[in-house]
Amino acid sequence: MKFIIADDEPIVREGLKTIIDWSEMGFTLCDEASDGKEAVEKIMENNPDLVILDVKMPELSGVKVAEIVRQQGYHGKIIILSGFSDFAYAQAAIRYGVESYLVKPIDEEELIDALLKARKKIEEENLSGLYNSQKLHNAKDMLLKHLLTDSMPRLDESFTDYGLTFHEPPFQLAMLDYSCYRDIDSRFYYNYWQRVYSHHPAEFLMIDNSLVILIKGRAAIQHFTANIPIWLGKAKQEGLLQPFVIISDTFSEVRDFSENYQKLKNISNRRFFYYKDNKPVFLNDLPGKDELVSAEKLNPIEFTESIYMAILDKNTSLISMTAHKLYRVLQNRDFNVEQIYQIMINCIVQLKALLNETYIKEFIEFNENELINQICTCSTLYEIINLLEDRFTLFCDYVKKSSEVKIIEKVLNYIDLHYNEELKLEKIADLFGYNPAYLGRLLYFRIGTNFNLYIERKRLDKAKDMLIHTDIKIPDICNLVGYQNVEYFYRKFKKYTNYTPGNYRTQHCNN
Repeated sequence: MKFIIADDEPIVREGLKTIIDWSEMGFTLCDEASDGKEAVEKIMENNPDLVILDVKMPELSGVKVAEIVRQQGYHGKIIILSGFSDFAYAQAAIRYGVESYLVKPIDEEELIDALLKARKKIEEENLSGLYNSQKLHNAKDMLLKHLLTDSMPRLDESFTDYGLTFHEPPFQLAMLDYSCYRDIDSRFYYNYWQRVYSHHPAEFLMIDNSLVILIKGRAAIQHFTANIPIWLGKAKQEGLLQPFVIISDTFSEVRDFSENYQKLKNISNRRFFYYKDNKPVFLNDLPGKDELVSAEKLNPIEFTESIYMAILDKNTSLISMTAHKLYRVLQNRDFNVEQIYQIMINCIVQLKALLNETYIKEFIEFNENELINQICTCSTLYEIINLLEDRFTLFCDYVKKSSEVKIIEKVLNYIDLHYNEELKLEKIADLFGYNPAYLGRLLYFRIGTNFNLYIERKRLDKAKDMLIHTDIKIPDICNLVGYQNVEYFYRKFKKYTNYTPGNYRTQHCNN
């Protein structure tokens, strides 16, 4: 049985190696580590039957090492070494399956007793087959990792000796990337997705906080690609962390594993550009590296001017189309994240300048600094594009209201000049290119009354002014303000002022 010693003090490691006859106990030292990080690497590399860990080590504590290796699938036995001052700390390691903890300086009899207990459990597990099964699982994981990273060693055994079969092409790789999260329970997500996809042939491997799924066979591939959006939605409803999902093209040869895995990693590194509202990314939908156009060939001013014209035209559909065209363009350019932020900031500043030239009052509250800060908090390009689309659509509303205000002022000015003519709402609406009913509503919101009543009041107010300030005869005033029937004019005037035209002139002239 193999064992590893992990302690940052060389004298302690040497003492442990000589304090007892390990071979007589049935153990062989296979490696040792001087800090916690090295301990994790050595444990996962050697998969020893037993690990002896010091509680306090550089990089990672012994308890943290136990936690990490358990999450990564290590099932061997662990003995913790602890000083008096950190005795309670060592006790916390029990929940990670630590067999025993020993207090320094190490007592020979206590160590032997702990080793005998560990050896007994190891032998019992060997008899039950659980341990061998776990070793096979670890060996299979290591083989898969070699296949994916193109570090395949020479093997005398066949793949089937490790529980792997590759006689069901085509194959497809899917990467569920959780690397954007600082702390995740990788074992939990490994088991979760294994349960979700348990009815089809596939292999699962967790590498650097990314779950790689090797899907085998055409039916399995079709089932996975059809259902992964549904599974992601369900995982989101359950409150689970959302991975960035990338799916390779199909391939038929085992030797193509590493090439396709590298493609997935390359896209994973460009998560900012490709993550889109929890939707999986398929490599065959993306441009190849040779298709990426140099950043120097993009002219952001063209985009800004297109958005500006769409806003002036109050065309929200064109805004959406232009924004998402920019999204595709930026995805397919060889940019880094900082360049994206700079492009967007430049566009905002230029757009503010253009809009202020046309709508100074309306855009006085367009705070470009606030919008720039919002852009810089976005974690993906897709978030930025959606933010800008929403804001540009809001600008359309500003422009629409501003344009309507200007149109209403023109309509009212036209009425002032032509109030004494036969005016109809339909005629004015046609003249200004508006629907009559819509123009009527705009006028009502502006003047607080309907069109016909406004015209009537305008004419009667003009008549009042003429009665007071001119000597024009009343029948002539009636005609001048747009009334063809004097009797009708008299009735309307009296209803409006409580005076007849003659009495109104007399009353106000005397005053």
